[in-house]
Amino acid sequence: MKLLVVDDSSTMCRIIKNTQANLGYKDVLEGADGVEGWTKMDANLDKEKLGAVMGVAK
Repeated sequence: MKLLVVDDSSTMCRIIKNTQANLGYKDVLEGADGVEGWTKMDANLDKEKLGAVMGVAK
């Protein structure tokens, strides 16, 4: 399953990605902000469904 993590904090994205990797999710995409996250989500619609989209709000 492919996951997408979106946060403007690179540290928070890395923490979430590492946590998901420890849970067995190896295919984790990262977006630095909402625009980049939306672009990556849109680019993957025809290839494989994303299992989850995670954003962290402040």
